[in-house]
Amino acid sequence: MTILEGMVFRRWTSSDETAVMDFPTHWSVVSQSPQGTAVRFTAPQDDDVWLELICMPFSVPSSLYDGEADVLALLERTLQYGPGTQILGRSSLFVYLASSARTGDGHLSWATMHMDRVVYFQTGGDPQRARYFLPVFERMLQSFRLHLSDGSEVAMLLGDVLKELAAAAPQSNPKFAGDHLDVGSLQIRVDNLALLIRRMPDQRSRLIREFVQTTVATLNSTATMAQEPWRLVRKSIFPMVRPEGILQQSVPQDVEQLSAADRVRLQMLSTPWLAGLVICYAIDSERTLRFVQHHDLERWGLDPDVVKRQALRNLAKVRGPVFSTMCVEKAQFQVAEVTDNDLPARSCWLLHPDLHQSLQRIFRGPSWVAVPSRDSLLAFSANSAMRAGLQQRLIEDYRSSSHSISDRLFEVRPDGVVLA
Repeated sequence: MTILEGMVFRRWTSSDETAVMDFPTHWSVVSQSPQGTAVRFTAPQDDDVWLELICMPFSVPSSLYDGEADVLALLERTLQYGPGTQILGRSSLFVYLASSARTGDGHLSWATMHMDRVVYFQTGGDPQRARYFLPVFERMLQSFRLHLSDGSEVAMLLGDVLKELAAAAPQSNPKFAGDHLDVGSLQIRVDNLALLIRRMPDQRSRLIREFVQTTVATLNSTATMAQEPWRLVRKSIFPMVRPEGILQQSVPQDVEQLSAADRVRLQMLSTPWLAGLVICYAIDSERTLRFVQHHDLERWGLDPDVVKRQALRNLAKVRGPVFSTMCVEKAQFQVAEVTDNDLPARSCWLLHPDLHQSLQRIFRGPSWVAVPSRDSLLAFSANSAMRAGLQQRLIEDYRSSSHSISDRLFEVRPDGVVLA
């Protein structure tokens, strides 16, 4: 008979819901810190043994280090083991990279590194009793899991992209800058890459490699960006609906160091629209999509209205959108989606002058449209009985989409677009 026979376990969850672990139901759990980053699991008093868990944020993504041995060495340096500690090597108790050790007073310890966290476990109480309870501790550690936030996932992914980018384009000298990478004059963000990886985790390496290849191609083309003459780009500028928050992203974070005039020059050219959206104006080149900024107007010597009218003319010259349609809910509800790619983004069709006419050919009555993401325009027959369910699905698509635009429904009328 082993100590585990007949022992019942229950689930512990950290206060921030990022960590879970099983522990014996007759043990007590006491938080050792207000933030819940140190927790002690204690056996009944007669057993004189406990297991303590300490979670420590770590600022350098492990992906910056080559090979498992380098990461384990980094983990051990981070823990700063005291005199008399014997490193026992790789621990197989965790699903993450881990090491184990025996401390100078005879207790056992384990540590694991996952994304931007180091989690440390150490036994306490009577060292001899701790060895007797070793199967219990191992059962607890084997159940330990971390579910980190999107921010931690992005931090890890930034490290992977930085490593690949430094190898593919060493002259670019990429650097960490909080939630993005600074690469020359570009800010590289990986939020949309993280969404793709979440959907296709087994394709992580390929997605990162393709992302880096696209980034390198963009870097190679930036030498001529912001220098294009008007005569070469005038027919390649199109209006795009974007969330108004994008206007803040066009100005560097250290705006305090810029004059008011410089801040205006760096702002995107835009026009207020509906429901927290703005119309921006994008130059659609072969490899990149760049938004027109006010300093471009200075270079071209043009009034903003000239550029805006040209963008609308370019849009009007593109033939009306092509939809694919389907009927759902026993043919009481019709859905259509734009399928062609004649514009920089499918959401551009929301501004096309022929959109109402195209929808009239599909729907017999009123219809709604939505642009949950930059590359999606959906149209629906206006069915009030199904609006609540449609709105909820639209919100879900908006939150899970790359380049999210809006979770609102719009109505396209002969004289323009309004909120539905």
